[in-house]
Amino acid sequence: MLILHRRVQLLQMTLVDCTREKFSKYEQLLNDAGQKPEFWDVVVITARDDSQKSIFDYQISLKKQRHEVPSFVKYIVISDPPGVKVGSGGSTLHCLEYLANNFGQHSLSQWKVLIIHAGGFSQRFPSQSVLGKVFLTLPCSKYPIQMLEALLMMYISIPGKMNYGVFIAASDVIFLFNEKGNWDFRVPGFVAIAHPASLKLAKNHGVFILEDMISPWGKYRSDPSSPAMVATPKCFLHKQTAEVLKHKGAVIPDSDLVYVDLAFYFDVPTALKLIQFYAGVKPLKCELEAYADFLQPLGSASSVDYYEQSSYPEKARVQQKLFGILNGTPFKVVIFHEAQFNHLGTISEYLHHICGNATLRSAYQFANHHGTEYGDAERLDCSLIHSVLGERSCIEAGTVIEYCILEEGVSIGRNCLLSNLHVPMNAVIPSNTFIHTVTLLVQHEVLYATCVFGVNDDLKRTLPRSCAFELEFLNLPLTSVLGIGTSECTTDDLWPANGDCNLWTAKLFPACSSRKQSCEAALLTIAAIKENGLFTFLRGFTVLVSMEDVMVLKTGTSMLDFQLGLQSKMLS
Repeated sequence: MLILHRRVQLLQMTLVDCTREKFSKYEQLLNDAGQKPEFWDVVVITARDDSQKSIFDYQISLKKQRHEVPSFVKYIVISDPPGVKVGSGGSTLHCLEYLANNFGQHSLSQWKVLIIHAGGFSQRFPSQSVLGKVFLTLPCSKYPIQMLEALLMMYISIPGKMNYGVFIAASDVIFLFNEKGNWDFRVPGFVAIAHPASLKLAKNHGVFILEDMISPWGKYRSDPSSPAMVATPKCFLHKQTAEVLKHKGAVIPDSDLVYVDLAFYFDVPTALKLIQFYAGVKPLKCELEAYADFLQPLGSASSVDYYEQSSYPEKARVQQKLFGILNGTPFKVVIFHEAQFNHLGTISEYLHHICGNATLRSAYQFANHHGTEYGDAERLDCSLIHSVLGERSCIEAGTVIEYCILEEGVSIGRNCLLSNLHVPMNAVIPSNTFIHTVTLLVQHEVLYATCVFGVNDDLKRTLPRSCAFELEFLNLPLTSVLGIGTSECTTDDLWPANGDCNLWTAKLFPACSSRKQSCEAALLTIAAIKENGLFTFLRGFTVLVSMEDVMVLKTGTSMLDFQLGLQSKMLS
């Protein structure tokens, strides 16, 4: 047991050292005024639509002005085509066509391109719905960074080990890894990145089955000095159950682990084939998934089962055609045996990693109180980012507060996320609460809506109208918190007239004339829930909005101005 504990400690120390080394290299990139280093030529960030694209463009322009990202890189935000959702695969195809049409295939053939998939509503992390999850703030000790910079640091060595081509990455993962070993991406076709992970994690990801499942793991166990190595997959399985993975032979021998996907690269000839394929199938009328639909056709044992068993004929037709294009393309995987996968796609995951993940906190040198004015506030093990805390405030462990003004005497429970707020004097926010203010423009009038949910509320869970009040809001059924039976509340009072119901589309949040009044309304919402009288309380407001409405009425630049104002105050 002591030997195992020591191994874990050594792994943590290794990952911390590797990450800090990447920090140093990234800072050199920012400060290097000499010859252009080997890095990305183009960084593409995908956006849900033109509205999100404009907010992303504005944030990138601010980063370039503040020298937070390398100045020699071309940053391009590309919004998904209008209409049907096309998924990360469709978005990748659209990005490739955009680059070829706007810069020419000759330029594309001489670029190392990083595509970061960042579009979408971020319904599981609504504080990032407006500004985007790729701009999520991380409280590093020297200065807070955002996920964009974290990704550029994380993959800083990849461009120097690849030919011209395209590298695909998610925007909500921080991957700590020891990259020592003999590996690179300078081979034809596809090269993916994998790491050993549990069957529990694998059920929501892709898994590689290797031609030789024994050799990589055995080599690493016998010679840990080379933790990264290249292998040949015989197939790729996507989001399969533990039983299926075991039956298919995906489990690494002498372990209960599998090789799980992280990111992948493809070369220029493959990119050109994909552009030609897209020209023949657009406009897409279905979603394609970059990992599932680009990698499942690959390998000597690839199977057509995934599309032949599909219940969506149009999607199966496109998948079949894509299979024909990609099947037989060379396929390699780089395995990093010493790694830690950290997903920050939900509120609870974010709170855990920022406040409780010791390895990640040490690697990124997270500070508990960065750029924060807090007087004599009582602070436990929480994270405060560019905020003002009044006297006699009390904040419990596991809570993150970013870009907020808290007046005196505020009490905040455990495991909360507060963002963009002006919290009034003596306010009490219970544990496990998410609360976030958004600036709106309603008929040329600036208003504020403070959205409040339970940290574990499922905003995507959808029910038919007949049982909509079974949805849980702040960990309680709507049936009880609305006071139904005394207030005659109907689904039409909270949701649009047609369609199913979920928390994302429920009109639960008053729109108010100031940030502080909006927060007061949210606190009164919490109080009304405790008294089972939420609907009676909400009827007192003229304008009620849902998160869906917020995404239409938002003014992202106003939110950024508030954040930048607090940041400037804290740094002055």
